[in-house]
Amino acid sequence: MNSYLSTVADRDLPAVADIRNTGALAQLFRLAVQRSAQTVNIAEMAQRLEMKPQTVRSYLTLLERCFLVEELPAWTVGLSARAGRRSKLHPVDTGNFSDCPSAAALVESFVMSELRKQAAMMDEPLVFAHFRDHNGIEVDLVIERPDGTVIAVEVKSSAVPERNDATGLRFLREALGERVLCGVVFHTGPLTIKVDQRIWATPIAALWGGGGVVPGAMGLRSDRIG
Repeated sequence: MNSYLSTVADRDLPAVADIRNTGALAQLFRLAVQRSAQTVNIAEMAQRLEMKPQTVRSYLTLLERCFLVEELPAWTVGLSARAGRRSKLHPVDTGNFSDCPSAAALVESFVMSELRKQAAMMDEPLVFAHFRDHNGIEVDLVIERPDGTVIAVEVKSSAVPERNDATGLRFLREALGERVLCGVVFHTGPLTIKVDQRIWATPIAALWGGGGVVPGAMGLRSDRIG
């Protein structure tokens, strides 16, 4: 990871912006990777790096412009204002961070990145966001379609999904009713199983299988869903 950060900070970023302190930018990038899939807290990050909050914000914006990180906004459409409003931070190219201590979180970032790629090839625009309730209920990824229907996604680094892994998906299903087309728990194991009504657990490898969870939905083969 260190060599990758050095290349980005010393060669790539100066080509698109006038950066006075590439060392500070590399530190921020490293911290962003370590906090993959966590909510963004500018004040805390600034204190950790001994930087001004406005500097952290401007540097994060620069990293996003260079497609190195992505801020995933909070999703609250049709739900209570009690839902959390902070975005989540994801590195875009997770393949460079296999030695990162937050490897489990990088799995979530990886799945989001792959779904983004598939979404870019679809005719309809899709909105990507995450959901977090103040009571602690979370959904890693909410994909909203133009008609207001959504696909809810959880990502787990375990090979054996458990019923509790779908808690957030059930919450959205009950809150939104038929607006939730389906819920998917991605995992590292080999099997697809039905967890609950309109909720399935399926391997991350199914992302490259073609088809859809529902017809045309996000690259999962419908013939694997029972």
